[in-house]
Amino acid sequence: MEQQISFYIRRLKERLWVKPLFSCALSILAIFFARLGDTYFSDAAVMDISVDTLKTLFSIISASMLGMAVFAVGSMLSAYSSVSTSATPHAFDIVITDDVSQYALSIFVGAFIFSVIGIIALMNGLYGDTGRFVIFILTLLVFAIVILGFVRWVDNIARLGTLGKTISKVEAVTEKALSRHYELIAGTLDFDQVESKTSEVYSSDIGYLQQINIDRLQATATEFNFKIKVNQAVGALILPNTPIAFIKTDDGKALDGDVEAKQNVKTIILKDFIIGKCRTFDEDPRFGFLVLSEIASRALSPAVNDPGTAIDIISVQCRLITQWLAGDRSNDDKVNNNDVHDFEANGSEINSSEVKRPEMKDQKSFNRVSLPQLSSEEIFQDAFNGIARDGAANIEVMLRLQKIYQSLAETNEELAEYCDVHSKKALAYAKKELVLEEDYELLKDSYLPKES
Repeated sequence: MEQQISFYIRRLKERLWVKPLFSCALSILAIFFARLGDTYFSDAAVMDISVDTLKTLFSIISASMLGMAVFAVGSMLSAYSSVSTSATPHAFDIVITDDVSQYALSIFVGAFIFSVIGIIALMNGLYGDTGRFVIFILTLLVFAIVILGFVRWVDNIARLGTLGKTISKVEAVTEKALSRHYELIAGTLDFDQVESKTSEVYSSDIGYLQQINIDRLQATATEFNFKIKVNQAVGALILPNTPIAFIKTDDGKALDGDVEAKQNVKTIILKDFIIGKCRTFDEDPRFGFLVLSEIASRALSPAVNDPGTAIDIISVQCRLITQWLAGDRSNDDKVNNNDVHDFEANGSEINSSEVKRPEMKDQKSFNRVSLPQLSSEEIFQDAFNGIARDGAANIEVMLRLQKIYQSLAETNEELAEYCDVHSKKALAYAKKELVLEEDYELLKDSYLPKES
């Protein structure tokens, strides 16, 4: 449940209205909070603040903050448009979650609401002497917050739409996605195949798999005595004819019970798979690699002609792959003693037509669920295929690619084969696109392994 809540919270962060709405509610509460000064401290000795003073302050805030909010929205839209044009439209969801920009917008809107409600309350005699003093202090606090927020926001908005900032943000979310990936697969079953006597789970929805709720899958499998092999990774395109998961009971047979009971169980399982119209970065590291590659491809287009950005992204991809390898090695001790061929028979059947979803309680080892893991081939395809194709005519880009392949091959023996395949493929692309024979010979000398 916690995993699902976190997913929806991250989706809310992508909505520009959430923080401004919260700040508006906080502003209204602050206005009525000042009334408590008259209720509990009516006899307190405080500075006498005139109504005209407060009206002037509120008028200044209301007149300026609405304009500031409009200006902030315009600047943010300009930055978002710049990201979609200079980088890739897929990076829009990352940039729009920028906390500083959302914080600034919420400050401006909240301050405007604070001033408008404050004027209404003041003109209707809501405050006494103590209340006016409290609202005066709150108004000065709002001024301070607005000024600090504006200064911080201006510094941030100047960089928000730049290509370097966008690349940094994509790299950051990809790092988090890699970490979440290994958090998910830690403690899961480790098997590659499921025997033919299994029940398949299909989804009627067509879209991209955005999240797998492994906690609830484990709880369901434990309650009804079966094991689940998830057939699709987060980010995969789900089609009606593609099984999203396989179920196998502990007695080694297919899912038992009447048709209605089996369908109810599969319906429960499908609720643990969130399918949407687009991919998300949260638990899909491959999407991050792909978006970085798209940015590099756009930089290499004749209209942009920016090979330096592509070279920088190649280095970023190498850094992320190195982190992925480190995470892969750190999870080698995951649970793998419950192979699909070692199920213990207990003769249990699912024969109830009404199945209730069990709740997960303090379950940390996912010994009934298997998840697909990232593969070297998939990562290399997402990270380097587009760059090798679109940068084939640029000797500087191709040399950096060969250098990265050689470095990764020497760092990790398991990657040597993939590095060789992609190195050879990049060389073939370059042979067709490089104009000078001298450039091709230089690139061929850097090919790993050396061309015979």
